[in-house]
Amino acid sequence: MRDYVSMFNQIVEIMRNDYGGKDEKIGWDNPEIFLDQIINLLTSNQLHDEGFYSIVDDYLSDFKDGHLIWLANGGPIKNCGFRVRRYKNSLYVIDVLTEESNVKKGWQIIEINGKNIELLGKDNIRKLKSDVLERQKWNSLISSANTVTFQLNNGEKLYYDVHNYKFKRRESKYEMKNLNDKILYMCFEDFANPDAILKLMTKNRKAMEQTPNWIIDVRNNGGGSDDAYYPLLPYLFSKGEKRKSEDLFYLMTERNCDTRVELLKAYSANWESKEDVEKYIKLMETNRGKGFVKIDSTLDSIMQSFNKTTVNPKHVIVITDTYCGSSGDQFIYDVKQASKVTVMGRPTAGVLDYSNLTSIKIDEVFQLMYPTSKMASVMKKQFTYNGIEPDIYIPWTPEHIEKDLDLEEALKILDRLNEIVV
Repeated sequence: MRDYVSMFNQIVEIMRNDYGGKDEKIGWDNPEIFLDQIINLLTSNQLHDEGFYSIVDDYLSDFKDGHLIWLANGGPIKNCGFRVRRYKNSLYVIDVLTEESNVKKGWQIIEINGKNIELLGKDNIRKLKSDVLERQKWNSLISSANTVTFQLNNGEKLYYDVHNYKFKRRESKYEMKNLNDKILYMCFEDFANPDAILKLMTKNRKAMEQTPNWIIDVRNNGGGSDDAYYPLLPYLFSKGEKRKSEDLFYLMTERNCDTRVELLKAYSANWESKEDVEKYIKLMETNRGKGFVKIDSTLDSIMQSFNKTTVNPKHVIVITDTYCGSSGDQFIYDVKQASKVTVMGRPTAGVLDYSNLTSIKIDEVFQLMYPTSKMASVMKKQFTYNGIEPDIYIPWTPEHIEKDLDLEEALKILDRLNEIVV
C-alpha cells in the first residue's frame, strides 16, 4: 500500500517551502484537518488512490490558485468524457472529449445524483473553485457522481449512469485564414510551440501585412511560453508604444531550480531556437538555493518598446474566455496595452499572480505542478482571482453552443470601426 501520510506531508512541505505564494498565504491552509481524514480512513482500511486524490485536491483549494495542478497518471483521476458550463441553474455540455461517450453537445444537466444544480452549487463552492457561475468547474463533481439527469434538446429527460474515460490530451490547433479580403482570423489554442507559431506566421506573412483587420481567438488558450507570442507583438502595438510588465520574484530553492531546469530542457527539446530558455536555465543555475530573487521586467526588453511596426493591422479584436490561462492570461495583459487592440469576451482564467510552474512526482501515480514565481503586486495583496477583464464583456449563454456569438460581435465591432475611419 502507498504511504499516503508521507505523500501528503511531502505536498505540505512543498507548499510551505517551494510554492511561489508561500509568504503571502501563510495561515491559509489547514493541513491538520486533511491529515486527520487520511489517518482516519487508513485506520478503517478505507483509503485508496481516488480518496487520497480528492483529499489533496480539497487541501490545495485553500490556496485559491488556479495554477496549482494536481494530476493522477497525467490527468484528473476521473474524467466523465465531456465538459460542461453553468448557466443559471443548469449545466450545459459544451464539448465531448471522447468518441466513446454517448453524450451530445447542448444537452442540459438539471440534477446530479438526484440533487438540483442550485443546491449543489451552494454546497460545493470550494470544489467548484468560484462563486461566479460561468467560471465554476463542475467536471470533478460530475466525474465522481453515479448518475446525472439530462434534459435533452427535445425536452425529454434522460437518466445517465456516469462513465469515466482515460484522459487524452488533444493536439493543439494553430490557425490563420482570411474571412474576407479585409479580415484575417487566427486561433491559438495554446502558446506551447513557438516554432509552430512562427512557421504559421511566416507562411501567412503576406496576408498579415495586407489585411487591415484581425481577429485573434485565444478563448481556449491553455498557455505555454510567452516567447511564442512575442513575434505577434510588433503587429499589435503602434509605433512608439511601450509594453509595461511587472517585476517577477523567482523562488530559487534547490528543489525548484533542479526540477524546473529539467522541465524546461524537456519542454524545449524539439524547439529550433532555445536562446530564451537557455537564458532562464542559466539564471536558475546561477541563483540556485538563494530564495526569492527579483527578476526585473527588462529581461525581455526586446519586446518592451516598439519602434519598428507595420501598417497593418489597423484594428485587432482579441476574443478571450475563462479558459484562457497562464501565458494566455499574460497575452491578454500585454495586448490590452496596445491602442489598436480591443479585447472582448469573458475575463481570463486569472492565474498570473503566481507562475513559472514546475512538476514533482508524488509516488508513481500522482503529480503536483505548482508555481515557482510571483508578481510584485501580490506582495501588496493584489490578486487576480477573477481574471483580466475584457474591454467588452459578453456573458456566456447556452446560445454560444450553437452560434459563435463572440465572433459575430467581433465582426460587428470591426464594421463600426471601419465606418468611423471612412
